[in-house]
Amino acid sequence: LNLGLYHYALLVSSRVELAKVVKQLKDKHYPLTGASDHGVSEAIYLDDPDGHGIEIYVDRPSDVWPKDKGNITMFTKSLDFISLMSTLEVDKADYQIDPMMIMGHLHLHVAHLKDAKHFFVDALGFQLVMHYGQSAMFISDEGYHHHIGLNTWQGDAQLTLEKQVGLKSYVLSIPKAQYPALMRRLTDHHVTVIKDQETIYILDPLNQKIILSIKE
Repeated sequence: LNLGLYHYALLVSSRVELAKVVKQLKDKHYPLTGASDHGVSEAIYLDDPDGHGIEIYVDRPSDVWPKDKGNITMFTKSLDFISLMSTLEVDKADYQIDPMMIMGHLHLHVAHLKDAKHFFVDALGFQLVMHYGQSAMFISDEGYHHHIGLNTWQGDAQLTLEKQVGLKSYVLSIPKAQYPALMRRLTDHHVTVIKDQETIYILDPLNQKIILSIKE
């Protein structure tokens, strides 16, 4: 096993859409690796043919997210499949994936949470949402429950090799007004900004490329 991508998470727009995915996977006899209620969301888990973890989930309304002393918290309980699948109407139409689906978050294996916090929170500017025991933490922007999960569950696993199947890069979209402050933080924390033709990127603690995209 290697450090790097733990899973990528696809966010669907409703419980009905998540139920459709569950039905499709069942009909195609594709195995799930897990199914959980996290309080903030309901999720299923599976692996792609190359062994990458995939989470497909739906958020609960933010006003019912569990909180501890005013701070967002999460838990892991069994997914209530009966409740979820009860939202699904009998539909003989061909299955099509939710057109509103987006990349909801990334979850990464890291070697040390302290170093990960220094990079993702102190340098990049994400906000710490919560620690999950001593082995994971969740960070976000603008009050979301998490845009990036970070964990040490792989222990002393090695970095992903350059020619191994895995995460190649991901894009961080930065509002134009926040870009100068980001550049100052990166300089202050000795993070090298690399320019490759039209692409500007940095390397995360796992040597994965983060492409910086300025959002107007």
